[in-house]
Amino acid sequence: MRFKDRADAGRRLGALLAPYAAGAGCVLGIPRGGIVVAAEVARQLAWPLRAVSVKKVACPPNPELAIGAVAPDGTAVVNQEAIRALSIEPGELHQAVSTALEEARRREHLYGPLADIQEQLALIVDDGLATGYTAIAAARYVRRMGARPVVVAAPVAARASARLILDECDRLVALTTPSDLESVGHWYDDFRPVDDAVVVALLQELATPPRPAGA
Repeated sequence: MRFKDRADAGRRLGALLAPYAAGAGCVLGIPRGGIVVAAEVARQLAWPLRAVSVKKVACPPNPELAIGAVAPDGTAVVNQEAIRALSIEPGELHQAVSTALEEARRREHLYGPLADIQEQLALIVDDGLATGYTAIAAARYVRRMGARPVVVAAPVAARASARLILDECDRLVALTTPSDLESVGHWYDDFRPVDDAVVVALLQELATPPRPAGA
């Protein structure tokens, strides 16, 4: 299964999540690419869209490799096995987490904080789950904010990561769970970067529940 772009993936994921439309909740997109997917889900469910501004913790020797993730309140998840295997020193890890936390807080300031999600169903959406750490950090964060139940959804999720995420949420929904993910971008024809302006525009457009399709 491949996706034309994030909007296509979001529409297909939204169709799978259609049964949730009968209830109430909030779609929480993980910036930046996850917001585009989440926007299509929010439209189909007629739920409001917000951002859950978690940020991956980059590996000091290789910034493209994620060794964890952190939420704006400091909730952090790190891959201890990777840290040991890569011989990352405590000082290096602290700096990597601090850098990610600074960006997470910048994003929350720009995109808006999570508010009024107590006792609400939180549907966390990303464009793909590779290591799973951003989704885990997001799930822990929204639980601390009082959301329940917590559902994580993505067009594609690595099978091994899906098992980890299931321990942190009430349900995981994915269109495909390959044993060999390669990379999230591998599953998209168009996986270009998403900038802040696109994220802000979508959040403003869908801040209140959109009208259901055909209403």
